Amino acid sequence: DGEGVGNWCLMGGGSWNGGGHTPAHPSAWCKMQQKWATIENISTNANRTIKSVQLSRKVLRLWKNGAASNEYFLAEYRDKKGYDKHLPGEGLLVWHIDDAIDGNSNQLHPKVALMQADGLKQLESGSNRGDAGDPFPGSTNNIALKATSNPNTLSYGGLDTQVEVTMITPVQDGVRAYVKVRQAVPKVARAKTSRKKPVKVATARTRPKAA
Repeated sequence: DGEGVGNWCLMGGGSWNGGGHTPAHPSAWCKMQQKWATIENISTNANRTIKSVQLSRKVLRLWKNGAASNEYFLAEYRDKKGYDKHLPGEGLLVWHIDDAIDGNSNQLHPKVALMQADGLKQLESGSNRGDAGDPFPGSTNNIALKATSNPNTLSYGGLDTQVEVTMITPVQDGVRAYVKVRQAVPKVARAKTSRKKPVKVATARTRPKAA
């Protein structure tokens, strides 16, 4: 059996962090359900600073073009402070959500799944309840999450969601990253127009007619 959300969430093994004396904060999905955090729906591509959810109380929602959907990603920065001080690691956590699913019993298609940056899927296999390789960039220094990475941002149906979180760089109390949710429009190069100098047309002088 798998470990679901593991020690990263109060509703999983995280309730026993610190011997049960300092349980973990709820996951981004739980925070959204209880309105304990502001959900920012991203609809444009841009460089963004994602601050600690404990400080900012903000979670990013990511999906193709920012569209409404039962399936989407949630991104939050978690650090080992306060009640989260016994987390398995710290960094950017990206959750794959499908609200059309009832629970987490199906490890291949759960309702709430953590995109583990090391690509090992140890929460699904049950080999651990979370480790320092799960957040981005984490112990494996994984700085990119996109359609072709491991893990990837494909939908459960195998479709490209256009979601990318790349160039993930730690900053104070968070990370800086380029967040993409739509196909970039290629820039069309403008043709250079040269100003031509006016051409002087020589006119022939006519000789006077003979008398």
